[in-house]
Amino acid sequence: MKIFNNIKSVRTKIVVLALAVAAISAVIGGIGMTRLDRVSGTAQDLYDKSFSPYQSLSEANSHLATGYIYLQTMMMAPTPEARAEAQAMLDSEWQAADQAFDA
Repeated sequence: MKIFNNIKSVRTKIVVLALAVAAISAVIGGIGMTRLDRVSGTAQDLYDKSFSPYQSLSEANSHLATGYIYLQTMMMAPTPEARAEAQAMLDSEWQAADQAFDA
């Protein structure tokens, strides 16, 4: 503090104080940036562990809905060939839904 009091020019004191404030701001900003990187990593982990399973459920739901349409098509098919084709598509959708549930 003695050094600061020895400075006689007001302009020099203002410049020194401004530089001190800038240095303190840089230190605080640097600490904040490192903490922000940590928070970002934690948020990504939370997303991966908590919300990724919902994507699998959504995919399974889509396959089940499509399978229901093939089931209706199979039941209303006019020929055995059309019924067999709808049955194959229905089986494919059930397998895809099972895989989505297992993921």
